[in-house]
Amino acid sequence: MAYKTIMNKEELEERLRELSKTDTVSDFGSGAMCYFPASPSPVDYICPECGKITTQSDFLIHDIITIREHVSEMHDMGYDVFLNEKEFCIHCGDNAKEFVSLSDYEWGYKESFDSFLNRKKYDPELVFGIKFENESEYHVVRSNLSFAYKDVLGFLKGNDGSLDINDDMETFRYHVEILQKMLGIGLDILISKDISDPEE
Repeated sequence: MAYKTIMNKEELEERLRELSKTDTVSDFGSGAMCYFPASPSPVDYICPECGKITTQSDFLIHDIITIREHVSEMHDMGYDVFLNEKEFCIHCGDNAKEFVSLSDYEWGYKESFDSFLNRKKYDPELVFGIKFENESEYHVVRSNLSFAYKDVLGFLKGNDGSLDINDDMETFRYHVEILQKMLGIGLDILISKDISDPEE
């Protein structure tokens, strides 16, 4: 179902309640191909706030760009949302003094890139916020998980599910907890054990 107008909090909560009772999988794709993931590499991250450069992992930057696009589309739909990336900037982040920039890493010398990432003093996170009509404050959550933003966008569009990593169309029944946390809605919807882990 394609979205026509934005839904208020009560309408979204009702949709989430209905979707929490739907079947698990509605369609099957061909499945993902096996592959060997590449190692992360350092790339320039340009802060959207100050325009300055911090070196980050290319995997992380790819996810940030994808998340930006998802949040931008939510905004274009009419939802009052924001995405704060300041923690990823060595210049304007709140933790700037503790920030270990990847520019401190000597590529190909002393240690592997993976071990360098593991010794960073803190892990920066994106801050996402959404405010519904007639509410004075934003619901704010911290998450770098691109699939969580994809779920939110699909749910706000009126979709009943999203593709999983195997290209199977999975309903939002297994994603209720993600949508609860990301949107701050339907917190009274109980997630039973049989849907908390699809593998069980």
